[in-house]
Amino acid sequence: MPQLNPESFVTQLFWLLLTFSTLYFLLKTRGLPKIKAVLEMREKRVENDLQQARELQKEATILKGMLESNQTEAQQQIRRIMDDMKTDIARTVVIRQNALNAEIAAETAAAEVRIKTARDEAFASIQETVSVVAAECFAKLSGGQAQQQSVRDSVRVVTNDYQKLAS
Repeated sequence: MPQLNPESFVTQLFWLLLTFSTLYFLLKTRGLPKIKAVLEMREKRVENDLQQARELQKEATILKGMLESNQTEAQQQIRRIMDDMKTDIARTVVIRQNALNAEIAAETAAAEVRIKTARDEAFASIQETVSVVAAECFAKLSGGQAQQQSVRDSVRVVTNDYQKLAS
């Protein structure tokens, strides 16, 4: 093997030193500055990205605070609107209820008048009928004629007492 020949060691070492020195010089002057520039560019980009991220995070925090504030304000406004609506509805219900109560009271009063009129007419009719029947009974039992006015007055007294009890 010629690499292990001690006579060629000097030339091999010369070429080895020349090759590695050239390679070292080329890497140092051309390759490493390009790699260093790329690494510095990456580092700057990462630093810029981190700075932008911090700024965006600050903006997001501010926007989140504003959103929460707006949300709280909107909820309070909704509560106020709902309370106003409840108050308006309660007022409307009271007004309508009062109107209905007044209407019912008027209808009840009218119905009571109609009932009283009908009851009075019924009692008058009953008084007349009882007066006629009582006069006929008196005539048949006694054989004589009863005075109509006297019978009517007697029936009126009894039915008036009954009417007072019924009222």
